[in-house]
Amino acid sequence: MYLGYTLEDKIRELLIKFSLARYIKLSYLESQVMKSKLRNILLLDIPLLSLYFAGGNKGQNFNQIFYQGAETLITVGLVIISLQDKKGIFIVLGAVFFTLLLVAFLQWLIIKREKKFKQSLDQESQKIDSLLDNIDTIKKKELNQFFLKEVERVIRKNTKQRLRDKFLIVANGVYPNHFLPRATGVIVFFFTLNIEAATLTDDALKQLKSVLVATWDLPSVLASNRRFADFYWVTKPLFKGKKDKKNKFRLLDPIQKIELRDVYFRYPSQEKYLLKGFNKEFVAGEISKLEGRNGTGKSTVILLILGLLKPQRGQIIVNNHYNLQEIDLRFWRKQIAYSSNQTLLKKGSEGEKQIQELEETITKDNYAFYDKERTARVLILDEAWSSMDKSNREQWKEKIEKLTKKRKTVTIIVEH
Repeated sequence: MYLGYTLEDKIRELLIKFSLARYIKLSYLESQVMKSKLRNILLLDIPLLSLYFAGGNKGQNFNQIFYQGAETLITVGLVIISLQDKKGIFIVLGAVFFTLLLVAFLQWLIIKREKKFKQSLDQESQKIDSLLDNIDTIKKKELNQFFLKEVERVIRKNTKQRLRDKFLIVANGVYPNHFLPRATGVIVFFFTLNIEAATLTDDALKQLKSVLVATWDLPSVLASNRRFADFYWVTKPLFKGKKDKKNKFRLLDPIQKIELRDVYFRYPSQEKYLLKGFNKEFVAGEISKLEGRNGTGKSTVILLILGLLKPQRGQIIVNNHYNLQEIDLRFWRKQIAYSSNQTLLKKGSEGEKQIQELEETITKDNYAFYDKERTARVLILDEAWSSMDKSNREQWKEKIEKLTKKRKTVTIIVEH
């Protein structure tokens, strides 16, 4: 029994890690499409599936309460009929009530432990939600593995805690279901010397416990299994990844220029091209601006430069020589210090969070403490100071201008 319960948590842990590992490897557009589907799988389907696989076919007993309840009453009635000794009858009825009280007490303890466990799960959910809600920014910053490791650390901690809690759950199953029926049967036989009554007493208490065992809804489990299977088959070819053998070149040269040449791009839902014959140069040591109203393709240009989107036509050329599609894109994104109006920070006002974000990204060299390969050879500021007051905004504009000239970085500023 303990093995089955611990197996449930291990299955849950593996399914979550498996699902998230597949998710972060999806392309930018695919990750946006699968976000809501994965959230339901993590919060609704995986808990049901882990319980189902660990617990065998017990979830199929829909009529357990009705049939086992009726059978328990009949068995108790047969015990009373077969007993002529009042002591034996009182022992049986006392054992029934004691079993009910014991189960109620153990359930109360389990509920208290469950509340504490759910509190510890809050942190896990926050980590997962942070990964899912910020996948856009995380992919742009190439912090996928960092966030995945954080989630795995919290899951591992909660699993260890859960394994300790399962001893109480095992006790709830062992004592009322095995120990009490046999002990009561022995006591009944001792006072009455009626083996038939003792056997019936053992059966009645076992049936009573079966009535109290919680069952789950098999259709829900099957629906969860179907959703998880759909996610598996949809992501399988994407997870394998049609790796382009050319995408192995790491550009280590100083980045002097990024050029979009005759670029055409449209999203799957669009009939007309969002970018049509688009040309733009971004040169080191200079600040280039992308301005315009919403829907004109500013953010799309940034996603193309980051390599998260691929143009349908045209090329993105680096240093007048290298096609962006021939470069190791994960390493490329690590060379880009990307900061936007959407931050990964939770505390402070929007303006304060944007200031902290710029300090981490620009001043502290693009999270280099996390990965030594990370640098800030390209700066992309996507409305990075939109929530700041005028004074702070002007200060940061001056800092960026000085830094661009000093470091000879390619700096791109997106503003309305």
